[in-house]
Amino acid sequence: MENNEENKKELEQKEKIEKDELKSTETEKNIEETKKKDTKLESKELEEKEDAKPKKKETTEKKDTKVKNEEQKNEKVDEIQNPEDKKEKADAIKKEVANLKKNSEVKSDNKKSDKKKINKKSDNKNMKPVIAIVIAIIVVVIGYLIALNIAKYNAIKEVKTIFDAMKAGDEQTIKNYLDENEENEENQEDAETSKEMTRIMLSNMDYKIISVKPNLNKCTIKLNISNKNLEKIFTNYMQKVFSLVFLEEFTEATEEQVNTKMKDIFEEQYNSEDIETVSNEVTITMKKENGKWNMEAGNKEVINAILPGYESIINSLN
Repeated sequence: MENNEENKKELEQKEKIEKDELKSTETEKNIEETKKKDTKLESKELEEKEDAKPKKKETTEKKDTKVKNEEQKNEKVDEIQNPEDKKEKADAIKKEVANLKKNSEVKSDNKKSDKKKINKKSDNKNMKPVIAIVIAIIVVVIGYLIALNIAKYNAIKEVKTIFDAMKAGDEQTIKNYLDENEENEENQEDAETSKEMTRIMLSNMDYKIISVKPNLNKCTIKLNISNKNLEKIFTNYMQKVFSLVFLEEFTEATEEQVNTKMKDIFEEQYNSEDIETVSNEVTITMKKENGKWNMEAGNKEVINAILPGYESIINSLN
């Protein structure tokens, strides 16, 4: 037992000694390290003193760059720390981009409108001669139409004047348009009686204008002319006259009394209800000569329409 205790004590002493040795080695190491540090510091101070003058500018620039870097870092940190600010900045950037787009669109629209205005101006310049030509054509056409209407009006007016004059028994108008040969009229023995009978034949004559084809100096007019059937009137008239020829009163009468009697017989037959009215369509040509409209004289078709059966009476007498 005593040996064991001694051994323990020896071991404990050995451990203490080893620990002391370790402590001493550590302190030595620390001392050496501090020396090394001191030497390094001294060398750095010497180097700094030597390089102090030429490196002043570099140190200031480095300081500025460091300050800038730190500011940028702080800004980044602020951005990271303030996400709301970041969103606001992003929104502001988006708004600026949108405004720029709008401005560019407005500019493009303005350019387009300017181009359109320029094109319109050029089109207007090009259209001016065309418009002038069109206006000139329109003026000519309107003038021509007005002239045609005036010609139509004047031609119709002259037709009415002629037919109304014949119906009223105007001697000169009847002579101009119904007499085929003036010499035959003059050679007749009873000229006055024939004139009176002609007036009777035209008293119930009527006419209507159906259509008009006007031209500047020529106008074609279609008429519907109606009158008593002259052929039947003349047949009845001749029968009555022949029945009176052999009567004593008739043979002893004077020439004037005979003519008056013959006129009365003709008028009686003309106004008789037994005599029908005949209508004929006829086309007449009006020509403008020396500023006046005239109807063709001696037209057999017109005469036969005004005096229905006239041609057949002439043929039977011949």
